[in-house]
Amino acid sequence: MHIKAISVSGFRSYRDKVTIDDLSRQFNVVVGQNGSGKSNFFAAIQFVLSDEKASISVAERQNLLHEGTGNRSSTAIVELVFDNSDRRLAAIDANTFTISRHVSVKKDQYYIDNRMVSRSDINNMMESAGFSRSNPYYIVKQGKISELATGTDLYRLKLLREIAGTRIYDEKKAESLTILNDCSTKLMRSRELLELLNARLAKLESEKEDLKEYQRHDKKRRVLEYSIANSEVRESKKEFDALMAQRQQLQSALNDAEAVKFDHSKNIGSLENDIRRLEMREKISADELTSSRAEEAKLQSEQSMMKLQTQDLKEQVELERGVRAQAENDLANLNTVIEKKERELQELRPKYQELVELQASIVGDINISERKRTELFAKTGSKQDYATAADRDRALNAKIMQLNHHIQDQNDSIARFVASYEEEKQTMLNTQERINEIEASIRENILRMDEMTTQDDKFRGNVDEAARNLHERELSRKNLADRLAELESQREHVEANYFQMLPKAVSEGTRAVNTIINDLKANNANGRYDEYINGYHGVVIKLMSSEPQYYKALEVTAGSTLTHHVVDNERIAMFLLAQINERNLRGQATFFALNRVFSSELRPLKDRNGKHLLSFVRYSERYDPVFRNIFGSTILVKDIQTGRVISRLEKFNCITFDGDEISHSGPMTGGYVDARKSRLETVSNLASLEPEINNLKEQLRQTTTACIECENKLASARLSLTSNEQERNTLQRLHEEISSEKRELCELYNRLHMNVEKADAEIVILRRKLRESIAHRDQLQSQLGAPLSSQLSGDESQELEQLDEFLKEKRAEATNIMDRTLEIQNQKVRLENELNSCLLRQREDLKIKVNAINFEVKSHEYQTRLMDAGKIQERIREINRQNEQYHEELMTIRNNISQKRAELEKAIDERNEADQTISNNAADVELIRRRMSDCQKRREEATKKMKELGNLPIDMINKYANMRKKDLETEWMESIDYMKRFTNVNKKALDQYIRSTAERDSLQTQIDEMNENSNSINRLIEASENRKYDALYLTFRQVAKNFREIFGKLVPHGRGDLIMKTPPASEVDRSNNGDANAAKSNVLAQFIGVGIRVNFQDTNETEARELNHLSGGQKTLVALALIFAIQKCDPAPFYLFDEIDAALDPEKRHAVARLIDEFSTNAQFIATTFRPEMLQYADRCYGVRFRNKISYVSPVDAIDAREFLAVDDVLEDTEMEEAEQP
Repeated sequence: MHIKAISVSGFRSYRDKVTIDDLSRQFNVVVGQNGSGKSNFFAAIQFVLSDEKASISVAERQNLLHEGTGNRSSTAIVELVFDNSDRRLAAIDANTFTISRHVSVKKDQYYIDNRMVSRSDINNMMESAGFSRSNPYYIVKQGKISELATGTDLYRLKLLREIAGTRIYDEKKAESLTILNDCSTKLMRSRELLELLNARLAKLESEKEDLKEYQRHDKKRRVLEYSIANSEVRESKKEFDALMAQRQQLQSALNDAEAVKFDHSKNIGSLENDIRRLEMREKISADELTSSRAEEAKLQSEQSMMKLQTQDLKEQVELERGVRAQAENDLANLNTVIEKKERELQELRPKYQELVELQASIVGDINISERKRTELFAKTGSKQDYATAADRDRALNAKIMQLNHHIQDQNDSIARFVASYEEEKQTMLNTQERINEIEASIRENILRMDEMTTQDDKFRGNVDEAARNLHERELSRKNLADRLAELESQREHVEANYFQMLPKAVSEGTRAVNTIINDLKANNANGRYDEYINGYHGVVIKLMSSEPQYYKALEVTAGSTLTHHVVDNERIAMFLLAQINERNLRGQATFFALNRVFSSELRPLKDRNGKHLLSFVRYSERYDPVFRNIFGSTILVKDIQTGRVISRLEKFNCITFDGDEISHSGPMTGGYVDARKSRLETVSNLASLEPEINNLKEQLRQTTTACIECENKLASARLSLTSNEQERNTLQRLHEEISSEKRELCELYNRLHMNVEKADAEIVILRRKLRESIAHRDQLQSQLGAPLSSQLSGDESQELEQLDEFLKEKRAEATNIMDRTLEIQNQKVRLENELNSCLLRQREDLKIKVNAINFEVKSHEYQTRLMDAGKIQERIREINRQNEQYHEELMTIRNNISQKRAELEKAIDERNEADQTISNNAADVELIRRRMSDCQKRREEATKKMKELGNLPIDMINKYANMRKKDLETEWMESIDYMKRFTNVNKKALDQYIRSTAERDSLQTQIDEMNENSNSINRLIEASENRKYDALYLTFRQVAKNFREIFGKLVPHGRGDLIMKTPPASEVDRSNNGDANAAKSNVLAQFIGVGIRVNFQDTNETEARELNHLSGGQKTLVALALIFAIQKCDPAPFYLFDEIDAALDPEKRHAVARLIDEFSTNAQFIATTFRPEMLQYADRCYGVRFRNKISYVSPVDAIDAREFLAVDDVLEDTEMEEAEQP
């Protein structure tokens, strides 16, 4: 066993936690500068293990806490980890364990493996590991060596006594002397008392004769009193038996009446329950009838409104049907007219186009011919206009150039016009395509509307089915809720009756506990109240059950304990009581704590006429102690007589089925018990309601879940129906929009068609004008280069004539064509205007009416309203049937209520009659019970008196056995009168004589025992002194031997001896005065001290010197040798040395270090030093640093440890130099 690790925090100079792990199990050295904290580290270990700091004051605790530049540490903690792999400390079955001490201003605590213990536990554990209290030298502080070096011989003798353990002998001797003194005092008092008793016995001897005469007459008196008491017992028994027979007759009549009353009471309770249930059903039926009639009125109102709406929709549908039929007929007629008009127009358009082109050609020819004719006439004047042909050609070229530009402009205009023409034709085609698309969309919308109408019917069917299912579920839920409310009302009534049977305080206390438990369950977040909720089991009466015939016996036996609360332990009971007080709740609560309830096992019953009452109780096995405590000592019997026999012979409490109690101590109690106030029956009724209520709650929960599912399905069906209606409305709105768009597009198409026809005419005119311009340019070009002349040539003249003839013909033809063109144009315009302005628009309007879906919408809405009206009508008929059923049921319920009330009144009257009979018989039974109780009491008193009279002669008892009671009383009175003459006789003389004789003998025995005890104590003291001497002498020899060996190792050429010093022989003789016993008892008085003689030069004893003649270093070395000798005599697992080599020279420090190294093979050493010699032998070194008023400890090697010491030496030299300077 050794110290494995040390941890220090907050202790003196160690503020932060400093831990030294894996200490060597042999030699460990701690080095550091002076003031760095080595001694504090040593003191920390001593702080845990030593008794010096076991009890410290507040000021001392504050001084132990670290106080640096900042705030003082709040807690100082020192923890030592021990290696226990060798199991030296058998009490701890582990390889390692920790001992720690925590100190703050307000507390001082020890811990073993984080378990708080006392200081005595630490001391006991250390002693079991080999640390002796009598040998404190396993911890050696700095002052301990100087104290031992400068100590006197007497001091060393006391130390040797401590090591030898003589203190225990001294303590036992002191205890023995104390006992011996007490024994001597008691012996003296006992002898004095013995003398007094002898004098008293002499006086009592003279009073015995008178007492004998008195005793003879007193015996006769007691026999007479015994005979009188025995006569009283017989008479009481006879009277008791007669009363018992009479009571049984009355009890039988009372039981019959009670049975009748019980039946009537039960019938009354049943009738009251039936009436309450019927009244609740009446209220429910009346509410249902009222609700149903209100629904009927509402549906009738809806039906009236629905009829009006249906009639309006029917008229609208008929109107829409007529409008559509008329529109279809008009459209057919109009299509015929339009087709005819379009055929006429199609026939006119080619003719008109042909005439327009012909007219344009003729007009062009005319214009060209006229221009050519004009040019021919202009030639005759050109000679006058132009001087030369060149001038003329220049003018012609200028005109030709202008014409070319004009022709180019005309070509561009024609091209632009043609492009615009083609664009309008394309727009017309696109418009036609869009119209075709819209017509297709209209057809698709009509088909889609039909599909959506079909879906609407399907969705409405789903809604109706979901609504019907929901109605059925709601009706089922309502019936379950009504039945549950009925049962809960019945349970509340039964529970109220139960609480009325209890005392007010108990009732309020039970309600208070129930309230607290319910609150705990409601607020049991994260299970923080599970202990109290699961630990409370309820009241006793609700934890048991039995058959009804045993209720009276059980209730009378248990009494108020039936309302006690059962909990797991007293802590739960205290918590509930604290909650009652905190919440200011009223009432009283008594608890059975299962961990505190103890009851003995059931004693077997020998008599077969009775049976343990507990055997008729059913309960859980975990509550067995509670019910054995309540019913375990009671026997159920059939009658009082049987109970008296069992209670007298077997010492059991007995009870009858009627509740009569017979106590084994004698008293008998009983009387009439009202069966209507049976708490067990009430709780049984209450318990019978719970399963049905729980079953109804579960059914209601499932039905509610089903209702929610039906509501969800109904909402989903309604959502589908609404979505379909919205989609249908959207489709209807889209249909109307595209119908309106088609109409507008048709009008646009007609306008574009007219514009195209106009454009065709314009193109013809433009091309005619272009031809005229080209012809004019060609004529001018033909004149270029021709000579100037004032006369036309023959050809030109002939051409001019031809032109005139041609113009005449063409003008006539043009006039004819223009007339025909105008006529056809008028016909065409009339037809186009008629078509575009009237017929086509009328056709589109009729198509819109024909293709409109208002009829389908109105028709579907009409059909829907018809279906809704049919459903409402069906629902009204169903409600009418339902109202008839409700009315019939309500009338039946009311008739039943009237019938039940009549039966209830009759049953109450009959019960009152039985109650009166019971009251009369109960009074007689109670009177007889009192008389029986008086008889029992007189009998018990007489029996008790017979027992008090003691043992009497049988012959004397038989002598007066047959005498009458009156004669016995007369003779007894005579005996009393005769005994009056013995008034002054000491009636207790004989008893006092006998008692005094016994006391004298006992006192003499005690005196003899005390003499023997005194001799034993003296022998014990003598033996203790001898053992103390042997222990001291043997310890001295062992320590002296060890001292001689160790000193020889420390001083190889020296010698050291321990000497036991004794006083001169003359002083010993004077102190003993020739008394051998005194010499034995003072055997240790011959030792007056332990001296030390050493020789540091050689082993010659003549040169040995006393300790006071040595130098300081030599004294230290001698003290260390003595310490090592003591330690070797009483070895410990480890040792702690604090700078023990401080006063030694280097050679001696080497010797001490070698010695420690030698001893470390069997024990662990932890030493602090500021000298280098120990470092050579240390297995591990640790350095202590001091920075900012805080100490730190860390492992170092031998070289670093020497640097620590070197720095310390430099500081010491510096300080010495500064001190030497003036």
